[in-house]
Amino acid sequence: MIVLAFATLATAIPVARRRKEGLTLRLIPGYRAMSGIVGASIEAGRPMLIAIAQDGIGGTPTPFALASTEIAYQVAKQAAIGERAPMIAVSDVTMIPLAYSAQYRAVQAVGRTGRLQQARHVQWYAPGNRLLAFAAILTGVAANEDAAGGIYAGGFGIELALPLWNAANKRMYSIAASRDLEGQAVGYVMADYALLGDEFSLAGAYLGEDSVHIGSALAQQVLQFVVIICLLIPVIVVVGDAVTGGVITRFLTGLFGGGG
Repeated sequence: MIVLAFATLATAIPVARRRKEGLTLRLIPGYRAMSGIVGASIEAGRPMLIAIAQDGIGGTPTPFALASTEIAYQVAKQAAIGERAPMIAVSDVTMIPLAYSAQYRAVQAVGRTGRLQQARHVQWYAPGNRLLAFAAILTGVAANEDAAGGIYAGGFGIELALPLWNAANKRMYSIAASRDLEGQAVGYVMADYALLGDEFSLAGAYLGEDSVHIGSALAQQVLQFVVIICLLIPVIVVVGDAVTGGVITRFLTGLFGGGG
């Protein structure tokens, strides 16, 4: 599987570079709406709130931290043409430099290096028990910053209901990008848009349109189909044997040299 993953990725990236304009990724409503929400915040002169929970550098959360940072960077880059930089709130101290880096790279990407001072809009809050304190603080942060919309990424669980409930009452746009199953369930019900499953890690492909990210997204889709097929094969064999009296198993055994 590891060799297959690398081979698929190595093939998909050159394809994405050659046929970038002709490739169509599957529709993800959350990413399609994200650009419109950021645009609405620019027109209103109000910032976006990006909250990243639990993710940090070191150990298992590291890949998720990088995916959350990519979301923050893509949103900050789109917002950089406006007058208000997004406010990034994090619960892990190791995310502070990543959040600053996302802001700085965003203003540099659009050629507005004169706004580097404004990009220093990162705040850290202690997570507390099961992130309840962090989730509760976000309701106050959204009010203090007069946020136009909120993107809630990372390891949010059921406590995600607090900021989403506040966003609904304040008529703020909300996008839930939790990697936690409970957080995804809450986001699906309460948020305006929710990123589910692997959608959490595809911000670069859908918002940045970079060939490497698009190739990664294509490789990910191919591998998903491979896994689905591998899961379906045993089901087909079992059902087929039940119908044919074991003919399929005998055929496969003979095919792979196991005898008759």
